[in-house]
Amino acid sequence: MVCLLAGCAAAVTPVAPQAAETPPAIAAPIFALQGTAQAAVTALILAERQAAIDQDLALLGQLWDADARIVDGRNSVTARDDYIWQGRAAVLDRYHVAVFPFVLPPLGALDAGASIVIVGDVATVRHGVDTWQLRKAEQRWWLTELRYQVPTSQ
Repeated sequence: MVCLLAGCAAAVTPVAPQAAETPPAIAAPIFALQGTAQAAVTALILAERQAAIDQDLALLGQLWDADARIVDGRNSVTARDDYIWQGRAAVLDRYHVAVFPFVLPPLGALDAGASIVIVGDVATVRHGVDTWQLRKAEQRWWLTELRYQVPTSQ
């Protein structure tokens, strides 16, 4: 299945990002600065996975920062061959092209193997092969970056 996904990713044509729109306010308080930062960060990552499973593009647009990016490291240690979706519009387009066509397993919970480090207004979460960056702004947390298929030596 990894070869199949890699083959699909290689055929993806970059899409010019559209002007980033300001997403509507999130009704769910889990992303606001209520409770602990760790709980809010965890809830945001779990919400992203569930929104991807549900193909809820409206919610996904509310989770990602306007300048967010997703980096597919393509399993190599060099960054030269990375595929990058830059900006909210490109990130949301990635869901249509590279996520929605596939069946995603639920994340369930961030297990004991997950690492969450929060320093000031920035959080870094490592879960399996995924590394997330989040930032706190506008009284809530935003997803700013997801890196996947990046070997640990990079």
